[in-house]
Amino acid sequence: QQILAFVRSRWIGAVAGLMFLFFALSPVKKKLFLKCALLILFIVIIYVQVCSMFPSGHFFFQLPRLAEERFASIFRPSEEITALTRFSEWSAALAKIKQHPIIGNGLGTKVSFIAYDEYRNPVRVSNYLHNSYLFFLLNTGIAGLLAILWLSIAFILYGLKVYRRTAKPYYKALALGCVTAYVSLFTTSFIGPELSFPGRTIVVGFLMGAVALIDKTGSNKPI
Repeated sequence: QQILAFVRSRWIGAVAGLMFLFFALSPVKKKLFLKCALLILFIVIIYVQVCSMFPSGHFFFQLPRLAEERFASIFRPSEEITALTRFSEWSAALAKIKQHPIIGNGLGTKVSFIAYDEYRNPVRVSNYLHNSYLFFLLNTGIAGLLAILWLSIAFILYGLKVYRRTAKPYYKALALGCVTAYVSLFTTSFIGPELSFPGRTIVVGFLMGAVALIDKTGSNKPI
C-alpha cells in the first residue's frame, strides 16, 4: 500500500537516488551495482509473470497491476484528483509569492485552495505545501530558497568528500548512503514537503549529523 501511495514522489526520488549512487561509485563497484540491479529486475519480472498467471482478489497478486496503473497516472495528471489538488495548491501559493517575491510573506503563511480529493470540505487552508521549494519561496522569498539550495548542494559535495576519504568500508557505505538519501529527499521535495515539513526534517538532521560524525571521528577511529 505504501508503494501505491507514494509512487509519484517517492519513486521519482528513489530513481534520482539510485542514479546518483551509480555515478558516485568506482568503476568496479558500478559493475557490481549493475549486476545486482539486473538480478532484482529479473526477480521483479518473474514476480509479475507469476501474478499474471494467478488472477486473484488477493492484494499480493493485484500489486503489479495497481502499481502499473498508479505509475501511469504520472503521465496523465489532469485525470487524477490528487494531482489536480496539488495544481490548485501550487497556483494559490504562486499568487501569494508574487506579492512578496524577495523576502517572502513570513513564516506560517497559509494558502487557500480547492482540494479535489475532499468532497465534504473542498476548500482547504494549509501552511504546508506539496513542494518544499514553493514553501520556502512563499515564506522566506528568494533569499530563503537560495539558502536551502546552497545548503543542499554544500552537503552533497561535503558528503562525497567524506565518502571518498574514509577508509573503513562500513563508514564509507554509511556516508554514501546518507548522501544518497538526501539526494532522494531533495528530488522528492519538488512534489512533496520533504525538506520543509517539521516531522520529516528530523531525518535531514540525522543524515547531516551522521556524515559530520564520520568526518569528525576520522577514518581510523571507532564511532
